Amino acid sequence: VSYFMFFLHSRKTELHFLETVKASEQKYLRIFNHIQDVYFEINLDGTILEISPSIYHYTQVSPSELIGTNILSLYTDPKRRDEYIDAILKKGRVDNYDLELKLPDGKIFNTIITASIIDKGKPNERVVGSMVDVSELKRKTKAIVDNEIKFRSLFDNAPIGFMICSIEGDIVEVNPSFLQIYGLSYVDNSLETNVLRNEIARSLGFSDLMQRVINSRKPVFSEIQYTFPDGSIHSYKIKVSIIPDQAGKSKYVLVIAEDITEIKAKDRELEASRERFLDIYNNTSDLIYTMDFEGNFTSVNPVAEKWLGYRFQDLKNRNMSEFISHDSSKRADEQIKLKLANAA
Repeated sequence: VSYFMFFLHSRKTELHFLETVKASEQKYLRIFNHIQDVYFEINLDGTILEISPSIYHYTQVSPSELIGTNILSLYTDPKRRDEYIDAILKKGRVDNYDLELKLPDGKIFNTIITASIIDKGKPNERVVGSMVDVSELKRKTKAIVDNEIKFRSLFDNAPIGFMICSIEGDIVEVNPSFLQIYGLSYVDNSLETNVLRNEIARSLGFSDLMQRVINSRKPVFSEIQYTFPDGSIHSYKIKVSIIPDQAGKSKYVLVIAEDITEIKAKDRELEASRERFLDIYNNTSDLIYTMDFEGNFTSVNPVAEKWLGYRFQDLKNRNMSEFISHDSSKRADEQIKLKLANAA
């Protein structure tokens, strides 16, 4: 051997590359471990190959318990699995796919999935994607739908009339009672449907009331009368108010109408009865008085004032016992007790 040859090779670039790869691995490992959505890799046959630790946050099931098991066992409806795979095979991916899973403890896990096929046609062909827990959103949505159903039932079946208009005056919703109050069966869209311009609304006074509310943003109460085609006069109690949106901005106008025609008629009957009673009360030749259960006068007619020698203003602080004998007062107390006990 005459010579030795030495080759000096720098591994600086190689080490830098390895450090970069290691840093990238650590970076993606941190993402994988701390991602809020659930990342997964699943075979087409349903075997779970990989799933991120975030699954535990939503389901209280660790990834180690799920990896190697078949996702089909978690489906509330196994038929959805075939639909899901068919959709992925046809399009290569699915977006916002709604899926319901049943966890080992029986809890329902509502998810939305975005996934695609990786290494299609190769031995390690698999579905890779992420799922988002929407269980709380589903619960709130159901509550909103349930409340809407209740409101719709109340709105449609309430005996009081409701009409909702836009802030510009256009009719948005009218319940059957509102139409019935005014002798209508439907809203004729071929006519003017803006309450601020509709002739019937103007004649009823709705237009002015609504304009006042729109201008002042304060509710208005009123009573109006409307003459039907048959000549009958109907009375209505009206309330007009603003319905704000979530930001507090005026968005709709609510008109509540109640037919008080019968109530008004009864009021007139009561007033007539009251006048007849007062006529008898004041002009009869009999002494008439009322008192409370202790015997204190609460009213006397003119004949009573004449007989007793006192005006009612003086009698209202006096007791009946002052004007009758002790035995009569005692007997009166007994009769009052019997009457209160529903005796004849």
